Amino acid sequence: MGFPLADIFERISSGLPRDYLCPNLRHLSFSLSDSLFPYIRLFLSPKIIEATISIPTASSHISSLPGLSLRYPDLKRLSIRGYSSQDASVLLRTLSGIALNLERIVDLGVDRIDRAAIDHLSQLPCLKSLHLDHPLSPDLAPAPPFRTSPHRPFLALRELCFGNATLDFAIQFVELLPDQCSLEFFSVGTTTLATKFTISQLYTALASRLSRHTLRTLYVAIDEDIPAPPASMIDHYVINRDVLGTLLCFTNLSRVSLTAPVGFNIDDATVWDIVRAWPRLRVFCLEHGYRTTAPV
Repeated sequence: MGFPLADIFERISSGLPRDYLCPNLRHLSFSLSDSLFPYIRLFLSPKIIEATISIPTASSHISSLPGLSLRYPDLKRLSIRGYSSQDASVLLRTLSGIALNLERIVDLGVDRIDRAAIDHLSQLPCLKSLHLDHPLSPDLAPAPPFRTSPHRPFLALRELCFGNATLDFAIQFVELLPDQCSLEFFSVGTTTLATKFTISQLYTALASRLSRHTLRTLYVAIDEDIPAPPASMIDHYVINRDVLGTLLCFTNLSRVSLTAPVGFNIDDATVWDIVRAWPRLRVFCLEHGYRTTAPV
């Protein structure tokens, strides 16, 4: 009969002349059960530049994370995902603390971070990709005045992705970006019902903040299982020519996938406008999120 993995890790720990097992380890992908998660410390070598960490559901293990960025400010790619909803506030503080200590990060993927962490990341010269999987609008509450900076924010940002977010959050975050931000990839996914007005606000924010020449990929996804809008309000959830036309300023789009709660109402003239405005288009998808479409 073999030894339990925890016992093996304990034996290794007791015999190590240092805190970590592999001194030259540079890439780490760590996903173990609750009982084994604390042994992540054995694999955090000082040379790690890329780490993918899956957090088990037990809240006690979240405390294992803060030392990661404090010990390894040279991290270039970091992904921390998976948590129990009851620990969301603890994880928010933990992940925000980690983000505040990153200085050379290029690609960061986490569930949520607070406004102070967002402001810090906005000033980093190397951050190219930011993924937030479960962000909430309160996370964007104004930061204390001493954290503001006169420097242009998100100078190197090229990819911005939100999952399980409200469109209101996406709008507020996009409005933090500088004018003519050189974003190449924007994606937002939501499981909440959004009116035509809210979607129009998102499209307008994108058109006002992002460079019209650099954006290549645009995804706005609304889950098909969202609640049904009231029958008397269907028209308030249909995207028409005027709303969709806001995006036609992005002349180099090659991949576009847009979802409206109950669909799009466009005519032949709008289709020709799209063809002329997006000559580089390779992937194009218009979908409705709710399973009942608007009456024709």
